[in-house]
Amino acid sequence: MPGTKEEFADVVKRIVQLALILMILMVVNAVATRLPGMETTVFSPPYDLSIANITSLVIYIITIAVILIFGQNIALRLPRLVPSFPEIASLVFNAVILLAIIIGYHVFDVVLTPLLDDLGLPWLYPLIFLVLSLLPVWKIASVLLTSSGKITNLFVGNTTPTQKVVCASCGGQVSPSKFCSQCGNELVQAADSGGNVCPQCGAALKPGAKFCIKCGTKVAD
Repeated sequence: MPGTKEEFADVVKRIVQLALILMILMVVNAVATRLPGMETTVFSPPYDLSIANITSLVIYIITIAVILIFGQNIALRLPRLVPSFPEIASLVFNAVILLAIIIGYHVFDVVLTPLLDDLGLPWLYPLIFLVLSLLPVWKIASVLLTSSGKITNLFVGNTTPTQKVVCASCGGQVSPSKFCSQCGNELVQAADSGGNVCPQCGAALKPGAKFCIKCGTKVAD
């Protein structure tokens, strides 16, 4: 059953809240790093970090944490909105993790790159983040490859409706077969009855039937 309007509104509200929080953090970062005295160096080479660098680093760490928390919360709600594609939870959450890794790559560059350069290991920094990104990339690719049909149906819709027949014994709508999947009784197919169906409920009628055995509607004079 698709999610309700309230659930959809809750997801939209959380997305708006995330956007507002990120905007506030970016404004705080822009203002705080330009205050008087923020360019004062607090670490000696090879770091050469200023108070502004440290402040920006802390704000970006908070930003990454907010994004990850949002990703986890939204991933838990999306399957209710798209029940035909439950894999969307894994797809979105791993996309958020990948985004956090990309942000972290640029954020920690000012701290780790000088240290690794001093140790003669400049190649280690990109390698670390490459390895970290492999798992979410693999999971995203796996979902896209195994669920391509479901993803297509989300955008173009399922143009081939599933055929259903009405069981004359229990009234359940089931897929065409010899026996009803709900009550186990033998299904009377419309083809077996000469194509006759009840005009009221759609149940297949036995040959010569004057009344529908499901709803009692008179079908013959």
